[in-house]
Amino acid sequence: MDDFLLVNETPPQADAAEPVSRAERRDLQTQRILEAAKTCFVRHGFQGASMHQICAEAGMSPGALYRYFASKEAIIEAITDQHRRDDAELYAEMFSNPDVVDGVVQTALERLR
Repeated sequence: MDDFLLVNETPPQADAAEPVSRAERRDLQTQRILEAAKTCFVRHGFQGASMHQICAEAGMSPGALYRYFASKEAIIEAITDQHRRDDAELYAEMFSNPDVVDGVVQTALERLR
């Protein structure tokens, strides 16, 4: 079923030289939905944003979106899980330096670039 596009659905972006695997396409679509949801949450708040608005922002049909996430709560959970993983990577990078202060400063400078 992943081999066709649904109404108003645009294909995931990838290099023309590299074919996109099913797993990569799924990851790209998931990220697209999460970015659309974040935009809607900023614009309307968690409670004010609807699945319909998220679908419109992502440019996909409700049926396509529901193949990836069962509910708005599942989208929020995926966003928070992603943030936790990003934070864990950041902390691991900071504390990998024997001098904690240098690790914090070094990591902060790398993130600002």
